[in-house]
Amino acid sequence: MHDVAASGSDAINFRAAFRNAQVVNKCIVKSSKLKDPFAELSDLAGASTISILLSNEYPFFRISANGQLAKFTVVFPQGDEAFAKLSCTQEKECNYRLSLVALATKALSFADKTFIQMNAVGTLYLQHLLTQKDGSRTHVDFYILPDVDDTEANSDANSDDNVSDDSD
Repeated sequence: MHDVAASGSDAINFRAAFRNAQVVNKCIVKSSKLKDPFAELSDLAGASTISILLSNEYPFFRISANGQLAKFTVVFPQGDEAFAKLSCTQEKECNYRLSLVALATKALSFADKTFIQMNAVGTLYLQHLLTQKDGSRTHVDFYILPDVDDTEANSDANSDDNVSDDSD
């Protein structure tokens, strides 16, 4: 286990925390190809979570959300011009709070490419590459934890109640 607090401070080292679990999926995508799908998701009435799937098999990269009246899904197949790179070691699909993803995707309008990684516990890492007017480049990083499913959390809590003490 790695120390996630920066030396001499209480600040969290998000990169170290992200690396505590194996990175299982990563892709580099043209930011312009992500801009419209994420904008549509943000406007989907009643949607509070977004599902992101990365896989080494079809559909490879899928973004979806359920709203009150509609479901929105975008699939980026392997070989799509959107990808500069796609590397997945296991299929992983996680849900994230739409409000957090919307904040992280605001930089898509200014970014050239977006590097997406997902680790084994579902933490999502988005790194946007931005080119400034003077030609210099900078990165904007976001780490987003997966949304915990209430039924999963409740079943974990209830499993502690079912433990019997055989020490009698």
